[in-house]
Parts: sequence; structure tokens; C-alpha cells
Amino acid sequence: MLTIREIRSYYAARPAPIGSQVVVRIYTTTIEIRDRHTRALLRVHSRMAHPGSVVLPTSERPFNPSRQTAVLLASAERIGPQTRALCQQVFDTEGRPGQRAMWGIVGLGRKYPARLVEQACAHAIDNRIYRYKHVRATVERLFEQAIEQVGVTPQPASPLTQDHPLIRTPAEYGDLFSRAVRRDADDMNALLVGKPGTGKSHIAKAIAYQAILQSHKVQYLETDDFFHRYALNSPAQREVRLRTIIDCDLLVLDDLFLARAIPDDAGTLLQTLIHQRYKLRRSVIVTSNRVVQDWGAYLGDNTMSTTILDRLMHHCHLLEFDGRSYRLKEAAEALARETNSN
Repeated sequence: MLTIREIRSYYAARPAPIGSQVVVRIYTTTIEIRDRHTRALLRVHSRMAHPGSVVLPTSERPFNPSRQTAVLLASAERIGPQTRALCQQVFDTEGRPGQRAMWGIVGLGRKYPARLVEQACAHAIDNRIYRYKHVRATVERLFEQAIEQVGVTPQPASPLTQDHPLIRTPAEYGDLFSRAVRRDADDMNALLVGKPGTGKSHIAKAIAYQAILQSHKVQYLETDDFFHRYALNSPAQREVRLRTIIDCDLLVLDDLFLARAIPDDAGTLLQTLIHQRYKLRRSVIVTSNRVVQDWGAYLGDNTMSTTILDRLMHHCHLLEFDGRSYRLKEAAEALARETNSN
């Protein structure tokens, strides 16, 4: 396995012998690994944008436990059975490269109470999220909750889930979510269009919520409000805000073209966002009441509309929503109950 210090990621270098030196050529989207003497091409990998990524085929991963593996599992066992089970699952899934995540999980036991680490590991196992970042984020959240409860009358512990009659189970969104946030997915985006009140924003928020639980960086924007606020910022503020939005793992643009009129520069801004995230292979979810055939009219530029849709729809799930508005349905039911009570 070859360490590339410039981008802090790991790439398989076989058939180069272990310990040998190779030539690495770094391009915008790819990494080439060549023999140092003959310049023969050994491997080509997609360049990873996230530090710590490991590009190593499963067939080349060493899964035989080492002494370090035994030490890590023993340390996890001292924290608790859930921590031990999660670390074992990480090793079974990733092999020795997974020991970095195991070190991180075990290290949480030195900073936080073991019971919180156990709760976080149990949550990760139940949701099949075998990521150190997720466990750390969960432990930090539990610790903050515990601090807030100091000196307060104890309350029953709340489960790490949302619970409401209108909120469906995460499993119902599992396939769409997994495709939306997987960095190597072919279907990276989702376009949710249809009548108002049919659940588009609800599903987009549920996907965003699950992405956050898996430690992904998410930006959720009520699009028309964002357009107007962005126009009021200084050039320096705009640059910082734009970079944050472009670099996140998942971007949700909710209620695009909710208003018939958008600011003059909003079309160019939307085109920049979609184009830059397309180049970086970052996921975008868009919800809109407007059919895509009318986007050119709202943008005032059919060519710009075609360019945006071309990049958005290349590797995209299109979900069309129809039926009666949930909001109107609930209002009608409430009115009927009020009438019957009178």
C-alpha cells in the first residue's frame, strides 16, 4: 500500500514489491502509479477528495489478524461488549486498513465515559454504520446531553431516532440515501418534483438527517431565501459561503423556483453550484413544484437551463410526486373534527 502525502490518502501499488519506490503522477481526477525505472504503468486510481481514504481492492486487503489487531480488540473489550463487537465488524469488513478506525474508537474510551462509548457503538451496530466519525459524533452528542442534565431532574433517556406519525422509517429511504451519499455511486443526485404538499421536502430532509447521522457534511438551503440572502453579502462573504456549499458531501436545494421571480444573478449562481459539484462528484438533492420543462422560463435563459439539467440529470434519480396535498388533507380533517365537536 502506497502513502501519498500530498492528499493524505492510501492507494494500492501492486505489483510493485512491498517497500519499493514508485513514481506517482497526480492529476485533477486520477492518480497514476508507475515503475520507478521502466516508467511502466502499474495502477490508475480515481483521486480521492477526502483525507484518509483507502483505495485498496478487497482481494488485496490483509484480513489475517496481527498482534496489533489483538491489542485493539482487547482494549475494546475493556470498554464493553458493544465496542468489542463494532471493532470486530470493522476489521471483518476492511481488514488491517480498518485498524485506523479501530484505534479511533478505542481512543474514545480514554476521553469519554465507557457507557457513552458503548451506547454509541450499539447505535452504530444497529444502523450498520461502521465508521469512526459516526461513533465519535454520537459520543460527543451523548456527552453534551449528559452535561446539560447535570443538576437537572433525570429524564428517561431518549432514543437516537426521530419519532412522529408523519416521519417514515429510515429504511424506506435507505436505497435512495445510500446512492445519494456514496462517493463512488453512479447515481449521485435526486430530483424530486410534483405538486405542493406531497412530501418532497419531507423526504429530502429525512435523507439529509440520515446523512448527518453517518457523519457526512450536509448543507440544506431553502433555495429562494438563499438566493436573496446571498445577493446581500459582500464579495468576500460570497466566496466563503460558496466554497462551503460546494465542498459539502450532500447539498439539498429545497423548493427551487418557489417564487416566480428570482434575483438577477441567481441563475448564474445555480449554474455554478451544479457545475462545480458535478465536477467533484458531490451529491445534490433538488425539490421543486415546477416541471423541468419550465425551468428555462424561470431562469430567463433556456441555454442555462439546459446546462444545469444536463449536469443534474446525469446520474440522477427522478421522483415525481402526485396526489392530494398532505397539508390540505390535515387542514380538512381538523376542520371536520372542529365542526363535529360543535
